[in-house]
Amino acid sequence: MGIGENIRQLRESHGMTQTDFGKIAGVSDKAVSTWESETAYPRIGAIERISKYFKIPKSMLIGDAEDRQILRMIDYYEQFKSLIKIVDKLDAVDRARLEERASMMLEAEKYQED
Repeated sequence: MGIGENIRQLRESHGMTQTDFGKIAGVSDKAVSTWESETAYPRIGAIERISKYFKIPKSMLIGDAEDRQILRMIDYYEQFKSLIKIVDKLDAVDRARLEERASMMLEAEKYQED
C-alpha cells in the first residue's frame, strides 16, 4: 500500500475531513487530496507532524520502498533549495571559502571506506 492510501485510511479511520487532516499536517485540504491521489507527496515536515499527532511511526505512513525513495528525493530537494538561498546571500570571499571546503570534503569522501 502506498502513502496516499495510508493517509486516506488514517484520516477516514479517525472520521476526519481532508480539511481537518490538513490542519494537523500544516497544509490545505487540496494538498491532502493530492497526497491521497498520489499526484503529489507530503514533505518530511508534514509526515513528522502527522506521525507525532497520531503517535505512529513515520514508516506506517510512508508505505512501500518506492514511496520512501520519492520522499527522500523530495527531502533532499528541499534541503538543496535551502542551501541555495544561503549561498546566494554570501559575498564573493565567503562563497570561495565554501567552494574550497566543499571540494575538500568531496575529495576526502572518495577515500573513505564504506
